Amino acid sequence: MPFLRRAPLVSTTIDLYEGSRASVTIAPDPKRWPEHEGPDRLVIPVGLAALALARASDSVIGAVRDRLRHAASAIASPNLALERPSTLFIAVSGLEPAEAGGPGRIRVSARLIRSAVGPVPSIGRASHGSPTLASTAAATLAVMLAPVDLEVRLAAALSFEGLLGWYAVADPQLQPPQQAIAYALRHAVARLAEEGRAVPAELAMAVHEHRKISPMAGGA
Repeated sequence: MPFLRRAPLVSTTIDLYEGSRASVTIAPDPKRWPEHEGPDRLVIPVGLAALALARASDSVIGAVRDRLRHAASAIASPNLALERPSTLFIAVSGLEPAEAGGPGRIRVSARLIRSAVGPVPSIGRASHGSPTLASTAAATLAVMLAPVDLEVRLAAALSFEGLLGWYAVADPQLQPPQQAIAYALRHAVARLAEEGRAVPAELAMAVHEHRKISPMAGGA
C-alpha cells in the first residue's frame, strides 16, 4: 500500500497562454488561510524564483536574473497602481493578464507543502525550464502581493534580492532551494534593519517557519 500524500497547504496554478498572456489561480487549504495567508503570499513566489535560479543553465541565467530583478523592482515601487490589477500584473510580470480558462500552452502546478524545514513550494517532478519558472514566479509575485501594503511588497523584493545574491555564489547541486528561501527571508530582515524599517509581521512569520539548513560542503 503506497504512502498517502499530504494535501498541499496552498495550490497555485499558473497557465502561460499564447501572446504572452498568463493566469494565476490560488487554492489554499481552508485550514491554512487566513491564519498563514500573509507569510504564504510572500513565500510562494520566492520559492518559485528559487527553483528558477536553481535550474538555470549558463546560457539562460542572465535572462532569468533580469526577469526576477525586474519583478522585484516593480513590486516594490511606491507608484505601483494597486487599484488597477491588470496594470500591476503587466508592470511586475511583463505579461498580459488572462482569465483562467483551462490549461494554457504551459501549465505550472506549484504546491506549498510541509517539510522538516518549513512549508516550501514544490513543482514535483515537472521538468519546466528555468525561463518558464522565472515567468511563473513573476506572475505569481504580481498576484500574491497585489492585496498587501508597501512594506510587505518591499520585503518580497528584498527576498528576491537575497535569492539573487545567494545563487551568485551557491552551487545549486549542493544547496537545496529550501536553504535559499530561508536565507532570502533573513536577508530581507537584515536589509530592513539597515534602513531602520520595521519588519512586517508576514515576513517575521515566514522567517520563524523556515529553518536554516546546515550548509553542505562547497555551498555558501
